[in-house]
Amino acid sequence: MKNIIFLFLILILVMALVGCSNGSTNSDGSGDTYTVFFNSNGGSAVSAITHVNLGEKINKPADPTTTAGGATLNRFRGWYKDNGVFDNEWDFETDTVTGNITLYADWGYGLGDIGPGGGRIFYCNLSGFDFYVDTGNTTEKRYYLEVAPNNFAPLAWAPIASPIYASSIEDARGITIGTGLKNTLVILAAVTNPAVNAPAANACNTYSNNGKNDWFLPSYIELGTLRSNRSYIENIEADFYWSSTQYGLNNQANNLNLSDSGLGTSGGSNVKDKLYFVRAIRAF
Repeated sequence: MKNIIFLFLILILVMALVGCSNGSTNSDGSGDTYTVFFNSNGGSAVSAITHVNLGEKINKPADPTTTAGGATLNRFRGWYKDNGVFDNEWDFETDTVTGNITLYADWGYGLGDIGPGGGRIFYCNLSGFDFYVDTGNTTEKRYYLEVAPNNFAPLAWAPIASPIYASSIEDARGITIGTGLKNTLVILAAVTNPAVNAPAANACNTYSNNGKNDWFLPSYIELGTLRSNRSYIENIEADFYWSSTQYGLNNQANNLNLSDSGLGTSGGSNVKDKLYFVRAIRAF
């Protein structure tokens, strides 16, 4: 009888110990192990990796697949710790788990990649952004902005003799991402002989590289985004560049200094006949 009671007590003790440390993952990451979740961003599902110990590496799962976005977005680039910008990739060789985490799939191009036009990708938005494709209000979805490999020599936005020098181009006031092409087309539609009367916009509009001829003069915020990501881009001058955005004063347009020292401090507007650098961009 004593032996039976002793065995019963041993069994209770073992069950208690198991209950105290069951190897499960708490939702707040406070348990003994952690879970790595995978968000495929529209791709095929990838199962979570559970019961990962603190400081442990994980094996790379099979790549997800997708047909969303056609050839533009179906190139799997990897798993990232951030969703949207995709500049912090998880390194399966060196990164270790420190808590519950979700990794995000990136499809298509990343910042600094060479785009279809032969330039560098300096903006990506996996959800897509509204892009004005004409002088009206027609928009289509685009996912990336690509900058041309080289600058144009300094050009005027509009020389003093141009009919748009002292006139406000109201429909070219677009400032946000997605408005640069519309601004450019509106500027060109307002003049004859655009090579003379709208040199900056014309240079971008007539530019062709790597079989792509849909380039334009960037809007003010598109130009600012280029500046923010200038570390990915070659041949940036530490000087002022024109945007396609008409400023509040009739004879002025927005510009921006793309130098490191100018970050956040240098930019605004100037008279349209100033000779500033020009860099074409395109969206796709």
